[in-house]
Amino acid sequence: MDYSKQRSVIESKGGVLTIYRTLINGLLEYQSARIIQNEIDLVTVGGTFVDPIYSRECGLWSVIIQPTFKTLNVQYQAHTDLGGGESSKKMWDFPISMSQDDILKVIKKKADEWDVYGIIK
Repeated sequence: MDYSKQRSVIESKGGVLTIYRTLINGLLEYQSARIIQNEIDLVTVGGTFVDPIYSRECGLWSVIIQPTFKTLNVQYQAHTDLGGGESSKKMWDFPISMSQDDILKVIKKKADEWDVYGIIK
């Protein structure tokens, strides 16, 4: 199916922010989280990591949520400059029928790997 038809279907349902409210609200539970980008067919949630010793920003993370007709594409990226710097990137294609709570568990499992620094909550 073409992109414009896909976008129209998403728009008719209220956009990604409405369709995936449970998933997005779950990501917004992280302390620094906020909606960075809100388009009809794409939402980006992200925030900063905070150094637990010096209380300064020490990195960034983001989750891009973009549905297609068959899958929900989710991309997670994170970077911190602690210990010389470390980056992570993960992409998933979840079935549209998968519950948002189950999708959130998968994403949070990856995101929580960064909690070893005590920097995301």
